[in-house]
Amino acid sequence: MASFTFNVAKANFAKGDLAWDSTLIKAMLVVGTVPAAATGADYDTIDACTSGAFDEHSDSGREIVCAASGTVGVVTTDDPNNYVVLDHPTGSGEGQGYIQYDTVAADAGTDAMAGVIIYDASIDTNDTTRIPIAYLEFSDTTIETNGGNVKVTWSSNGLIRLT
Repeated sequence: MASFTFNVAKANFAKGDLAWDSTLIKAMLVVGTVPAAATGADYDTIDACTSGAFDEHSDSGREIVCAASGTVGVVTTDDPNNYVVLDHPTGSGEGQGYIQYDTVAADAGTDAMAGVIIYDASIDTNDTTRIPIAYLEFSDTTIETNGGNVKVTWSSNGLIRLT
């Protein structure tokens, strides 16, 4: 599989309903096999993702990627290469270059971690209305949890590129 942006997020960016630099963005760990982008990108809510083909890690919780104010996401336009980069906040602390899940027990299943779903957490606390933004696949999808910390370090090229 590969990383992809959910279609509902693309539409919300286009309509101006989702602002990367002023929205609470969170991440959830995903385990097991994930769908191909052709079908996975069609899920419209976090509930649809977890009820469908995505399996959230049972013990990891969810971590903040970008805050709605203060430590906000960064948007950079790259005119020569015709894309926009949505990136993590600048700096070197947690949420600024990485997120960390503390004391992650072994998952109830036997599946290895596959990646994270980045989502808009500003709407409310109900997964039936929260919008998934992107699925980011780990480069190593054989990582098993054992009760230790899981640190997810973001790429220096940004989290998401919109073309």
